[in-house]
Amino acid sequence: MLQGIQLGAGQEAGDPVKAAEAVIKVVETTKPPLRLLLGQQAYDAATYKFNNMLASIEQWKETTINADYK
Repeated sequence: MLQGIQLGAGQEAGDPVKAAEAVIKVVETTKPPLRLLLGQQAYDAATYKFNNMLASIEQWKETTINADYK
């Protein structure tokens, strides 16, 4: 609550119990991920960002590679 206002009011997409379970699972594994995304929105945002980044990298691949000594 923030000054009498309940933020989210139960409308948030994330389940805090499931998030805690996911964090515990990651902590207990021998090979944890470098980054942990929790929830569909996080997954969608990250894949959108990285797909666009990869497209930009591929668009400029030749220019990038040609900067090396040959």
